[in-house]
Amino acid sequence: MKLWIRIKSKKFIWITAIIVGVVLIILMTKGGSEKAYEFITVSRGELVQEVSVTGKIKPTQSVDLQFESSGRISAINYKVGGHVNRGAVIASLENQDLQAAVTSARADLDKTVRNFNSLNNSLVYSSLRVELDNAENSLKRVEEQADSDLASEYNDAFNAIREAMTQINTSSVVLEYLRKTHLEAKHPWDSTVKQYQNEVKNGVNGVLSVLSAINQSNVTITPNMYNEIDLALQEALSACQSLRGAFTYLQGEVQSNSYLISSSTDRTSLNTEAVAISSDLSAISSSIRSITDQKVANNKNISDANAKLATAKAAFPASEDILEKEAALLSAQSQLRKALVVAPFAGIIGKIDVEAGQTVTSSTVIVSLISAANYQIEANITEIDIGKLRVGNQAVLTLDAYGSQTAFQAVVSAIDTSATVIEGVTTYKTIFDFEGYVDQGIRPNMTANIDIQTAKKENIISVPQRAVISKNGDRLVKIYRGDGIEPEERAVQLGMSGKDGYVEITSGLSEGEQVITFIND
Repeated sequence: MKLWIRIKSKKFIWITAIIVGVVLIILMTKGGSEKAYEFITVSRGELVQEVSVTGKIKPTQSVDLQFESSGRISAINYKVGGHVNRGAVIASLENQDLQAAVTSARADLDKTVRNFNSLNNSLVYSSLRVELDNAENSLKRVEEQADSDLASEYNDAFNAIREAMTQINTSSVVLEYLRKTHLEAKHPWDSTVKQYQNEVKNGVNGVLSVLSAINQSNVTITPNMYNEIDLALQEALSACQSLRGAFTYLQGEVQSNSYLISSSTDRTSLNTEAVAISSDLSAISSSIRSITDQKVANNKNISDANAKLATAKAAFPASEDILEKEAALLSAQSQLRKALVVAPFAGIIGKIDVEAGQTVTSSTVIVSLISAANYQIEANITEIDIGKLRVGNQAVLTLDAYGSQTAFQAVVSAIDTSATVIEGVTTYKTIFDFEGYVDQGIRPNMTANIDIQTAKKENIISVPQRAVISKNGDRLVKIYRGDGIEPEERAVQLGMSGKDGYVEITSGLSEGEQVITFIND
């Protein structure tokens, strides 16, 4: 019995070994029949880039409405889902006193208008009308005369400056001659005269600087030049004062020390220039006083004319009374509107947060109003993808409520420039507008799955992303060269990535080449 068991065990071992061998042979045979590589043949075609995001349906207009004043709600005129037209009163506070104020203000206005129409036919009205017209015309004439008189003064002042500049130049030449001929190196006379000369030079430079923008020959003085002329007058006054001071100083010194200027001719020149420059100094001073006096006179004349006009207007009842009553009516109507919630646009009542009889404040939201038909899609695009988007990009979207088989066309209409951080991720709000027919069953806050076509290229070479490998900082693909032959590794330049897992090859591949996409180990 033991012998039979031993024989049977040996037989089992041999059978098992044979089965294992057969299985190994089958596996080896099968493995050898599989291709070592999977590859594609390079060709040109189309590549589309897309960004896929999730968004929400939003009304193009949406607003929370409140009363502008506090009070008890007397009526809510619509229900949730109700359609309202622009200007419709959605809700109102108790406002009997405000309505009474509007009625009273309107009655006062009507009465004032009737009285005015009656006064139009009276002699009193005609007389008051004449007085008012005369006062208005008088003010106009006074203002015109003031402008004319002031312009005349500035013209005279400008001419005085030009004449003074001519005399300053002449007198400066004479002064320099006297200094060099008689006073040079004679202290302290020489240094004192030089000091006066420097002051004159500063004044002259000031005049020239101020008037540099004015053509001094055949110039027409305009009001925008008045400030420059005022400054030029002060600089010319300073130059004339310094020059007269120099001549006065020399006259006094010559009188005490006759040997300083021994020539009678030169003494005569000294006295002549002193008189001439004093005359121009007087002319400049006179121009400054005349302009100041004219401005004072103008202000008084215009003020008097305005006072007469105000008196005439006060005595004339027509327009003032009517305008006052109109303003009172507008104020009463404004107070009444604060007790009403009025639709700013045609739309649908989205929600109502209060009830009639409830006391509310001006900060309480009464209803939410959304646009009736126009919807848009709002999505937050991450900073990784936002650079690919442009206003005008086409998009296809599906709504969870409609299923994936129903697609809608849309277009990117706006991209926020400011970022919004959502759960630590930087995003940019992007708005899409529907294109074409929009089903009436679409509702706000429905979830939208959006595929945005951000780029499209045609007639380009592209390969699957999995065919591209990275090696030592380069991007490579493996070129199939035949069974049993080692593939060629070739560097390529990548371009745009497509929605279907392909990537553009801008250089490194040619049509007809075979690129390995998978290697069977």
